[in-house]
Amino acid sequence: MTTPAYQEFVTLGDFLRLGLPPEALRTARTTHAPITPTGAGAGLVVPAGCLDVAALELDQLAVRVQVVVGGVPGVATWRWSPDGGTTWTTAATTPATAAAPLVMPWGVPTGVSVRFVGTLVTGATYAWTSVSAVATCRRAGNEEIARYLARAFTLPLTEVPTDVVRDGCCIIAADVMAVTGYRPADGADELIEKRAAGARKRFAEAQRGETQPRATEAAPAVRGPRVSTGTRR
Repeated sequence: MTTPAYQEFVTLGDFLRLGLPPEALRTARTTHAPITPTGAGAGLVVPAGCLDVAALELDQLAVRVQVVVGGVPGVATWRWSPDGGTTWTTAATTPATAAAPLVMPWGVPTGVSVRFVGTLVTGATYAWTSVSAVATCRRAGNEEIARYLARAFTLPLTEVPTDVVRDGCCIIAADVMAVTGYRPADGADELIEKRAAGARKRFAEAQRGETQPRATEAAPAVRGPRVSTGTRR
């Protein structure tokens, strides 16, 4: 069976509007790897923390840290770029022992911090991509939607219905919750799981042709309508 083409049915903007609140997204795990050092010498940069996805409106961030003036932590200076070296922060002294927060050049905290270890070499750079679990869950959710809809429609859709976006957000929210342990109040986890189960049920009905979301295809499907104007049962 052919794997359906990937389509971003649910964008990050959609999820920020219809998914989980900012305080939940701040606790979603972030992976900082792999780190690629260039001219690094014996020094190390060790990242930590979780991306503040709601504040950044990004669920992954390409980080480049550069040593401006070499030396031990507390003496050496550093700067960092969120866009591969196009935009840089002002150079600052590295902390002797504490972690240094990565703050965007325009002042927004990212939630990520770095520690400097060993003797840092002038000009050395350390590059990696910080990827939030939100990004991973959103990718998985969009792939799941594609598997459901590929039987009824030719993907990619030229227009994604609002109800598909809403149900996709429910599925992604449940996945993000599973990795955050977020629980603002008793019963909240159960409610989100119920919403995800309901969304999957509706997608399965669309897959079987029992209901049809209002979707417009790029080309006629082998099976199923080209344009559906029907409503859900």
